Amino acid sequence: MIYVIAKGIYEKESLENLFSQGEFRRATRNMGIAYLSMKKCVDTVTLHWEKIQSSLGAVLGTSHGELNATAEFLSELAISNTARPLIFQSSLHNATLGFLAKQFGVTGPTLTVSNLEYSGEEALEAAETLLLSNTISFCLVTCCDLIPEKLSGPFSDMYPPQKNLKEGAATLLLANEKGISEIEGLEPIGNLETLPPKRFSQYDSDYIESLARTF
Repeated sequence: MIYVIAKGIYEKESLENLFSQGEFRRATRNMGIAYLSMKKCVDTVTLHWEKIQSSLGAVLGTSHGELNATAEFLSELAISNTARPLIFQSSLHNATLGFLAKQFGVTGPTLTVSNLEYSGEEALEAAETLLLSNTISFCLVTCCDLIPEKLSGPFSDMYPPQKNLKEGAATLLLANEKGISEIEGLEPIGNLETLPPKRFSQYDSDYIESLARTF
């Protein structure tokens, strides 16, 4: 059995204060919205966080990843013939989760998965695999996606108008039987025995948000 310990959903909060902090000044918007959703999870289990960290992994599901940073890097290269390493570093597909894992002290396995509108489901499956194999006892599974500003034209051609894609991020903190049994007082808010069907998408990886809103 896989248990849900906590949930966090990015509710369109402003990122201005977050990005004014030193460690976030070079963070991307994806990193920011995902961080806020993960922090809401972590804040609900602060009493047990140190024990959770000792066997914690993380999985990120994102359809488009850091396309905003990629577009910025390529635009700068085309205009000025200068390759900016910091922008390139942020454009890598694993950059989002690498940044987040550092912020939350995740030392277990970290995986980024992408498969268009199935990215959320596949992130959940990857987290379940890590937990059911007892590779880790706890896992933060997060989804995040946004519409890259420089690519809004191609995106409007790729997706039908009725889909009306938006940005979003959500996180579930999951645990297996071992994790639940080892931390006294840690109470789940639900389990993944019966998963709801996928709803109409607001963004490609939004299945995690759909699931979080059921608890």
